[in-house]
Amino acid sequence: MLSTLRYDIDGSAIGAHHDIPVGTPVRVTRGGVVQAWDVVVFRHDRNGTYRLRFVEAGTYVTAHADEVEALA
Repeated sequence: MLSTLRYDIDGSAIGAHHDIPVGTPVRVTRGGVVQAWDVVVFRHDRNGTYRLRFVEAGTYVTAHADEVEALA
């Protein structure tokens, strides 16, 4: 029997553990290089990744938890 994933109002997977709240501005580092991206957390995905939204462009990118750091 397949279980159906449930999502909350912002589209995040219910029960997925994420440390950074939706709407938080973040810095993304990939391969040791800080990306010059102006992004915020848009959604929490079930596999522990973050769906990020580019502030100006309104486009999206996915990043792993170890690539994302909340900005103060």
